[in-house]
Amino acid sequence: VLGVGLALGLVFSRQLSRPLRDIAQAASAVAGGDLSIRLPVQGGVEAVTVATAFNDMSASLRAAHDRLTHDAIHDALTHLPNRVLFTER
Repeated sequence: VLGVGLALGLVFSRQLSRPLRDIAQAASAVAGGDLSIRLPVQGGVEAVTVATAFNDMSASLRAAHDRLTHDAIHDALTHLPNRVLFTER
């Protein structure tokens, strides 16, 4: 009985810890600058909620990064390339 209980506990703990480990690895990748990371939305209700929020956050960061990059090299009024882009190219 003790062995079966330990085996079930081990399986249950792995099912809980795997999504958390995936989220931690994805967060490290995003912190490193990889904004294309998308987590699979699977697992329990809590894991699905966190994965969905993480994917939304990653998409928001990517959109903000793209907007900042565009604004840095284009004129705000006309959206034409500015001097920085001209010198860069």
